Amino acid sequence: MKKILLAALMATTTAGAIAQISIPLGQSGYYGRIDLGNLGAPPVIYQEPMLVERSHNYRPVAPTYLRVPPGHARQWRKHCAAYDACDRPVYFVQDSWYNNTYAPQYRRSHADRDDRHYHREDERERAKDYREELKEHDKDRREFYKERDKDRREYDKDRDKDRREYDKDRRKAEKEYYKDRKKHDKDD
Repeated sequence: MKKILLAALMATTTAGAIAQISIPLGQSGYYGRIDLGNLGAPPVIYQEPMLVERSHNYRPVAPTYLRVPPGHARQWRKHCAAYDACDRPVYFVQDSWYNNTYAPQYRRSHADRDDRHYHREDERERAKDYREELKEHDKDRREFYKERDKDRREYDKDRDKDRREYDKDRRKAEKEYYKDRKKHDKDD
């Protein structure tokens, strides 16, 4: 008996886990609201909209089109809360229309959006990489200029030292030259 209860509990848990899977609109296993856009009225299971309960402040609203599993349409009162549609008129679209007309058209019209989304993600990634490259380049450039300026300062320092020594030697040589010239002029 315990084994049977345990198996039943596991089956219920597994079934609950399967029901939690999210299937996107446009896929064959999707159940939920359908936005018709400019498709016009689709073929429906029941010609009159289903309305489970009217609240005391009910205002007429546009009907909602849903795709639901076959058992849900037959027992709508039991399942309307799962779709948040108990207080509004609901039409149930036929599976053949959804699979053959709506889903392919929806996938075609949204394929560009998905591509653009991925393209935008690629662009963002490239822009991020480019910004990182610019930062690295800027860092390298700053280091280069820092080293260059350091080398220039050392060069200027050495050049000034050499120039002072040269000027000192030149002045010394000029003094000797003029001294020798004066001596030579006196001797003549």
